[in-house]
Amino acid sequence: MTELEMFAKQTLEQGGTWFKLEKSENGSLYKTQGRYCDGRNYYNTSSIFQVFDATGKRLFVSESYQNALTYYENL
Repeated sequence: MTELEMFAKQTLEQGGTWFKLEKSENGSLYKTQGRYCDGRNYYNTSSIFQVFDATGKRLFVSESYQNALTYYENL
């Protein structure tokens, strides 16, 4: 199982979201959000942007979309 598959599985199993934003032959860029419950209400966590290489290894993580996109474009 690649890091990409592992992180996506864990996030989705905990009720979070996982969106593919960009993909190329060198890698991919994803937006993820966790989810938690305070006992009465569910809340989404801040968006996290993650860059993975073509083999599924995580290379970069940021709360900034612009920083993650710049990293992805430089792959």
